[in-house]
Amino acid sequence: MKIGFAGSDNFSLKILSGLMEIIADSSLSLSLVLTISPKNKGRGKTLSETPVSSFSKKNNLFIKTISPSRNVVDSLEDTISKLDYLIVASFGYILNENILSLPKHGCINVHPSLLPKWRGAAPIQRAIEAGDKVTGVSIMKMVLNLDAGPVWSIVKQEISRNDTYVDLEEKLAKVSLQMLQKFLKTPYDKITYNS
Repeated sequence: MKIGFAGSDNFSLKILSGLMEIIADSSLSLSLVLTISPKNKGRGKTLSETPVSSFSKKNNLFIKTISPSRNVVDSLEDTISKLDYLIVASFGYILNENILSLPKHGCINVHPSLLPKWRGAAPIQRAIEAGDKVTGVSIMKMVLNLDAGPVWSIVKQEISRNDTYVDLEEKLAKVSLQMLQKFLKTPYDKITYNS
């Protein structure tokens, strides 16, 4: 099975590095990594590539950087259409309907919240700020509307009183990888989504 990955931040990096371990022990192959273009960071406004970009280069993965002004499909349509799944985690770029329809079995989003709660960006921060006692991970099939597709599975994760963002991100990444491993081992005709 051919998969692709789209992500940008540290949460994405944890998912990608864990996926690499899953792939090493399976018949899966990672054919493509997508990430967003470098951004200015810090006081000096130094142009910095994403953690996913740095990791992919070090591990000789086929990576493409996407900027919001560039049409993803024009240059990558053929590559994406050869994928069984494109797995997306904290990408930072909204995929259009054409891209969502290209992989054989669709685009799958790993979202660190109990959807529909905390849709959109920064769900881990939102859960901590709101004082939530429980959060989790939702894996869903992507549709055009943000974080609104049918859900394959939701797993809850308690938030400890002393959890920082870094602590909770680590816990949710572990949960995500356990879920992804199960998802990727499930034959396509056995996967069901709940609306």
